[in-house]
Amino acid sequence: MSLISRRWIPLLILGIGLGAACAPAPIRYTTKGDERLQRSDTEGAIRSYAKALRKDPGYAPAHYRLGQVAMAHGKWERAVDFFSDAISSDEAMSEAHLARGLAYIELNVPDAARTDLLRAFELGDDRAAVYAAIYKYLDGDFPGAFRALEKAASIQDDVPLASRYIFKSALRSRDYPEGRRLLERCRRTLEGEPSADADGAGDESAEREAVEPEGEALEHGDAAGPEEDDPLASLGLPSLDAWQKARAAARLWRMQAELAYLDGDFTGAFDMERKAPTRFYFGLWYRDPSLDFQRSLGSIRGAVVEYVHMGSPAMTAGIEVGDVITSFERTPIHSAEELDRALENYEERVTHERALFEILRGNQQLAFRLEPGVFRTRDYIETAASGVGVLTFKLVDDALIRQP
Repeated sequence: MSLISRRWIPLLILGIGLGAACAPAPIRYTTKGDERLQRSDTEGAIRSYAKALRKDPGYAPAHYRLGQVAMAHGKWERAVDFFSDAISSDEAMSEAHLARGLAYIELNVPDAARTDLLRAFELGDDRAAVYAAIYKYLDGDFPGAFRALEKAASIQDDVPLASRYIFKSALRSRDYPEGRRLLERCRRTLEGEPSADADGAGDESAEREAVEPEGEALEHGDAAGPEEDDPLASLGLPSLDAWQKARAAARLWRMQAELAYLDGDFTGAFDMERKAPTRFYFGLWYRDPSLDFQRSLGSIRGAVVEYVHMGSPAMTAGIEVGDVITSFERTPIHSAEELDRALENYEERVTHERALFEILRGNQQLAFRLEPGVFRTRDYIETAASGVGVLTFKLVDDALIRQP
């Protein structure tokens, strides 16, 4: 399963609607289905949602709930059908666009995914912000990407992915100050600090609540309780675990140091680099290959190096963007997710000698031994501060890595 798809398998924890006893029949049956789902009675929940649809075939929330159940069980095509029915009944149902877009990602239908995820963002669903940002980045619309990333930077589970695209957008556009500002916002979000420039997200939804009659609000899908109880409300990794959070934090400090370096703020670069953890880290990003690149690799599987941090063990050893990591410590690597697990297992060892990476570069099979945690970043900052010159940072060709 891809980096993208792992972000959003939801826990189906559903709230119970208020006033369900006197609500119209479709709402009552949908609420009953949610109660059954809470008790892990999936079959009973499906029967209740089906009853809601017999009472009102156009009741969007019941179609949406059935789509969630299908998605949670990996039935992507069936989920798409249910979400499509929900959208046919209520085109402005942002959560249905979001969910269908994510199902399309899993089905490798990128154009359809793009349309739905951008529509969800247009409808005000901040959970789609990171995807909208990626599409805008790929289109070269860096101001639009930054605007979407402003939203994504405030969602903790989105920080690892959002921070990558903030950094990449800053490199491509050379808008280093904006990149630095948004990376700082990501760091505050990750550490649970209040954002210094919080923008009052949610005002629009509060305004809509104030003008919509209560009955209409229920018809738009609120029968299952408040928004925070929606099973797609925390769409993304169920929650960043300690390992993911630590790695994201380490990467954030390094990205901030490098943008400060490029911005000519060498004092800030030194300060950020000093705060960046080094233990166990090799200083590289990796992603699954794009479908076209995977076809060109034939039977070879691996993770594509997306970026190499300045002065990192990976840079010192000679690993380059576009390299395909096929083995780590003699364990075959078939995907980015497998490399995640291999690195996590490596960190749990009692001793940590230089680690063996096997790489495919073009037609060459190469092997590199990397010493974890040995960063020479300060040397590069000192050299630039003395006026000798600034490095040029390289990103992998986006056509080589899998995108939503």
